[in-house]
Amino acid sequence: MVCGIVGFVLKEKKMHDCHVHSIFSHDCKFSMDEMIEKSIEKRLKTIYFADHFELIKNSNINFEFDLKEYWKEVKKYSVKYKNNIDILCGLELGVGKEDIDLVEDKIKDVPIDMIILSIHRVDDEFFNNGAFFKGRQTLDIYEDYYNCTLDVINSFEDFDILGHIDILDNYSDYIIEKIAFEKYSYLVKIVLKRLVELNKGLEINTSIYEKNEEQILIQLKILQMYKKLGGEIITIGSDAKSPNNVGFGYDKAVEVAKKAGFEHICIYRKRLPNLIKI
Repeated sequence: MVCGIVGFVLKEKKMHDCHVHSIFSHDCKFSMDEMIEKSIEKRLKTIYFADHFELIKNSNINFEFDLKEYWKEVKKYSVKYKNNIDILCGLELGVGKEDIDLVEDKIKDVPIDMIILSIHRVDDEFFNNGAFFKGRQTLDIYEDYYNCTLDVINSFEDFDILGHIDILDNYSDYIIEKIAFEKYSYLVKIVLKRLVELNKGLEINTSIYEKNEEQILIQLKILQMYKKLGGEIITIGSDAKSPNNVGFGYDKAVEVAKKAGFEHICIYRKRLPNLIKI
């Protein structure tokens, strides 16, 4: 049983994409209007704008925007499109352990519906440029990533969902020597156990579905592990940065969730989780 689950269990089969970007994110060039119009065309029931906000100490690289203005913008579109789609205000919060104090004050007074905690870097080395992986042993890469993730969630609890726990699979081209999931699964288990203890959820991020079936199988194993440990809160997010990718892989994610033993996904309103039957 999940502590804190509120509301009714809804019998709803339409798509709920809990991770969509807009022009507020540094790597998305599309307006909220464009993302919403495509979502309506694809017959989505719900989308969360979850734009990437990240502050880094002693660095010129920051992914910052006015959170109150952001919320107002999402609210404006939620009213504009209320007869067509539910639009909620999420936030993808990138956090390093040394930067926690920078973000705590920024988010405390903004009425966000759901916060996705995401790890995009270790020791200020971002994954997307390949520097984190260069010349390193594969197991060391996984150890550093999962230990960093654990350090952050042990120090910062103001989030609802852990985003793309399997993010390293998106950068598999940088990993020269592939290793079996079982070689590092003990690291994943420690992180998942802590999520369950904190009553935090786990995102099924469908962006890896552009990769191969092996990576989808790893995602399934992670979900099965989370379920076995007592986890019940999962969301599905496309991580879309273009209109065509909104809702991407949703049916596949539902299939994976069911195989892992889940009967519901979760959506958040005002930081409170509600289960929806799949």
